[in-house]
Amino acid sequence: MDHLPRSKISPERFATHAALVCACVFSSGMLLIGYRPGNAHPFPVVFPLLLWISGFGSMAGFFISLFIVLREARSSLLGLLQLAIFGSAALLFSLQFVLMQVPLTAGLAYALYSLVLLALALILNENMARLLGSSYVERTSLALVIGLLNLGFVTWDLRLLQFQGIEEPSLKVVRNIYACLLLQPLLILGIRRLTARHAGTRVQQRRLKSSIRRYRDRFRFYIGHWVACAVTAAFSQWLLSQHAPDSIVQPWLGSKIVWGTITLAWIPCLFQQLRHWHQAQLLPRNIHSPWQAGGGRAEQFLKKHHLPRAAQETWLGLRTAIIMIDHDPHEDCRVHLPALLYRARQMQCEQIMSRIFSEQILSTQTQGSQILVSLDPEHSIISCTESLLILTVLYLDGLPLVEKRLKQLVRLLPLLDPELGRVLSENKVEQLFSRLQGFFHLDYNWIDQSMRSGEDEASFDVRLENLNPRERQRVLTQLSAAQWLGNFIWISETARDRLKTESPFLASTIERWPIQLEQVHGKAMETAIFLIKFENLIPRLQRYHALDEIRSRLAPLPLPLPSQRICEEIETSLARDPDHIDLQNHLKVMSEHDWQGFRAKDLALDILLKMVARADILERNVRMHKNDWQTFRRDTRELVQKIGYPSQELHKAHLSKLELRQLHELQRICLEPDHPRCREAWLLLASLPTRTLNMEAVGQLMQTIAAACRAPALRSHEIILHKAVEAFFHLARALPINRENDVSRVFEILARTLIEVEADQELLLAFMDGKLALDQQRGTEMSISSPLLLLWKEMIENILQESELPTSIQAAIELRWRSFSGSNDPLHRAS
Repeated sequence: MDHLPRSKISPERFATHAALVCACVFSSGMLLIGYRPGNAHPFPVVFPLLLWISGFGSMAGFFISLFIVLREARSSLLGLLQLAIFGSAALLFSLQFVLMQVPLTAGLAYALYSLVLLALALILNENMARLLGSSYVERTSLALVIGLLNLGFVTWDLRLLQFQGIEEPSLKVVRNIYACLLLQPLLILGIRRLTARHAGTRVQQRRLKSSIRRYRDRFRFYIGHWVACAVTAAFSQWLLSQHAPDSIVQPWLGSKIVWGTITLAWIPCLFQQLRHWHQAQLLPRNIHSPWQAGGGRAEQFLKKHHLPRAAQETWLGLRTAIIMIDHDPHEDCRVHLPALLYRARQMQCEQIMSRIFSEQILSTQTQGSQILVSLDPEHSIISCTESLLILTVLYLDGLPLVEKRLKQLVRLLPLLDPELGRVLSENKVEQLFSRLQGFFHLDYNWIDQSMRSGEDEASFDVRLENLNPRERQRVLTQLSAAQWLGNFIWISETARDRLKTESPFLASTIERWPIQLEQVHGKAMETAIFLIKFENLIPRLQRYHALDEIRSRLAPLPLPLPSQRICEEIETSLARDPDHIDLQNHLKVMSEHDWQGFRAKDLALDILLKMVARADILERNVRMHKNDWQTFRRDTRELVQKIGYPSQELHKAHLSKLELRQLHELQRICLEPDHPRCREAWLLLASLPTRTLNMEAVGQLMQTIAAACRAPALRSHEIILHKAVEAFFHLARALPINRENDVSRVFEILARTLIEVEADQELLLAFMDGKLALDQQRGTEMSISSPLLLLWKEMIENILQESELPTSIQAAIELRWRSFSGSNDPLHRAS
């Protein structure tokens, strides 16, 4: 479930509007000010004030935009580009303000002015290309072409400064830059034609028409930007044709620049912001704007279905393809692998699918080793066929790539995590992976998408039906017995009928296979399932659905020549029996290089492992001092962290969890209320497995609970007090009878603490229930001092005298009190 989080005033929207207002104020000030011959202005009193407000406002807008770009790292790219447009426009106006006040040489003024205009043009180009849905290669090529063209125009007009002054060359720069932006659609078409010819594939490249159909709202804003550029270019050309260049060369920018270079890029951005604001008003109060919400599918559902209905709850039921991928059907990995590798295998399978088919996949749910994937019917016309493509790519490339990455991680464990490295070996993992076979299922069924919005949050959810566990186990058993598991896709009858409609070329690959059901009245019942064999499916997908092109998305980047050269040199040196000086020099060379791409990183990690193995040999043969050997291993470990290795973040989180489970570390963090992991430590303490702890460790943890009860900064936290009670009764059950005094002492400290802090009713009931359960487990009743028992009785009577407390709850509290105190004396209750 994706939540649209609670919202305060968005700093991005605030900065966007602030920069927009500043740009408008400055442009209005420039229009009112104008320029008069002899530096005479029509408003001598208002002129200094307007000029100061305009300059200050434009610079403030620019720095606010810069602050948001640096702070809001997770904001939408289109929002950041709009901020950059406002910032560049403000910088341009500010430059005009500076040049009108500070005399500069014509060359320096022209250079500064042209650089700001060029930056604004590149940002506008990027924003317009993203609105049109261009790919990364197209946007990069387009920025390079427009940047080189504009740089050529700026350089060409530079020679006119000494003859025509600064105004006319600057106006020509404005005209040429915006004229280049007008040619952007033609440049995109040319780049796509060249890209298609260079790729040499039969796959048709995306056309502008398909991009427009897909991004209709963005295309309207693109047209607005295009029209704004056309107006700016036309106005600059009109000024050039109507006014002759000044006879006197001015050291600062004059009136034509003020009039001819006021950018109109903020106008379509204003309409964009107004439309977003209008749609956000349909949401409940305090909800984030949908363009800042987490989850792309939630954003799309919000805009397309929830907002137009203006309802609190929206449901959408559609039929689509549902995939079930079980990468460990017999639970071999769960039994024989540590939790780190089991979780890493699961997460990397999900990452591969989302990396290749992110646009088609609607939701992904994980249940153990099973991954349930539903395709988005709004973005997938042939959902069953695309499901077969997903499964085939996983079968051919995805699962082998995951196993390869995990083997690399296992090879690095002796260096990164020696304790885990002693448990696992590469041969053991290799043997386990060789026995694994995937279990694949395809269904075509109903799914429900829903969005619910309240006063302070909105949530998006996708609900789908899971595969029947009994039917799954029956088919899994018979496929395993026939040794067909891993080579077939089991498809439902509805998926078979849908596939016949979507792709007749794939329908011939479907096979009918009878299976036996359980015995019914002494007779073996039979039914049939439908299977698709991968060896029959792959050639047809290659021929009719461009399987090879899709598989190429998983191909690693080519190995850069500098990386290849460094690896070859070190490999040659390792073959010549190097000493520890050579190894340290090689390590320094590798640490100074920037390793990019999976192939280069894997090769670098392999070389580091060889260097570590060589250092171990030198240390065993007393050719390397032990201190040098330890330093070398530490530096190598740091370099591995810098280069990056498979499932690095997951491994770091795993090490962090293990670090907290160390007894001394757990005790220390539990007694530090300002530590960021203090709450986590108490949650862990309440659920520690006592079977792995000795009696001395349990006694130390009991002392930690007692120390926390004496610390005002700790016992004032409700969650810490709750977990202290839970941890006490959990640990007390593990102590023997001869430690009764320790248990009673901590029990009295905890009971007195609950009275002093006036604990809530729920915690008091949990404390009394915990004492009763502990007495039953130990066979003896834990005593409590008479003064403390009187204090408890007074507190319970105060609770019972609350008139709002229901009679049934009062009776339950009184029964617990009798068991807790061992007394049948009546309590004063509310009438």
